[in-house]
Amino acid sequence: SIYDDLVPNRGVILIPTREGEHGRFNFKCDQGATYGMTQLLYSDAIVGFLRNFAAETDHRPEILLSFGFVPKVETNVGLINWLIQDRGNAAVAGEQEFVKQLAATEPAEKRKLMVDLYKRVIDGVGELGFPLSIHLEATYGVSTPAFATFAEMLAYWSPDKP
Repeated sequence: SIYDDLVPNRGVILIPTREGEHGRFNFKCDQGATYGMTQLLYSDAIVGFLRNFAAETDHRPEILLSFGFVPKVETNVGLINWLIQDRGNAAVAGEQEFVKQLAATEPAEKRKLMVDLYKRVIDGVGELGFPLSIHLEATYGVSTPAFATFAEMLAYWSPDKP
């Protein structure tokens, strides 16, 4: 609260699969959070989370939806798997399986899988009244397949489109 007048945008990391996240996010919004940045999304769990949140609260912070490209090297390194881990959480286990599938898939099919996920998320949250932004991450660095995937995602929807 010391910096409320100096920093107009205050946010929180939003992890839709985390136990108790609805209450945590609501508390943060009550305290003045103006945006929520999602963890890297490898499922459409954010859709149900935000649908429930919108039905139960009046808060409509900006939601920064994060998507990360999964290159083949993930199979050997496991950085993304480590970033999204939550032992015993079935929703996260499903996301980890999806990451594993993406890592083992050729670029054209990987792009299709990621664009399909992106469309489900955008279509699912687009009408809930939250301002939306997009964060795209090439976790292992710049690559042509990553940027081809991101370009196709943004061709479907980007924040500058209605």
